[in-house]
Amino acid sequence: MKKLGSVAGLLHDIGKYSHEFQRRLEGEKGKVDHSTAGALEVIEHYGVLGKILAYGIAGHHCGLPDWGSYVDESSLEGAFL
Repeated sequence: MKKLGSVAGLLHDIGKYSHEFQRRLEGEKGKVDHSTAGALEVIEHYGVLGKILAYGIAGHHCGLPDWGSYVDESSLEGAFL
């Protein structure tokens, strides 16, 4: 469990390394999703456990999303396609 907590902590803000987020830090206006990148990474590398961690990573600012379906873009499944 400790290792999984460390992984979630390391990946939760990985999206802040994107060019879009860096431009936001430099003063460009607009909202940038920095949470989805970490959720995708953890699922890719940790499978089923990654899906569990993805909830916390994807929702660490806006609340926990529904897993949902690939046809629902507001769900976690829909965000990953």
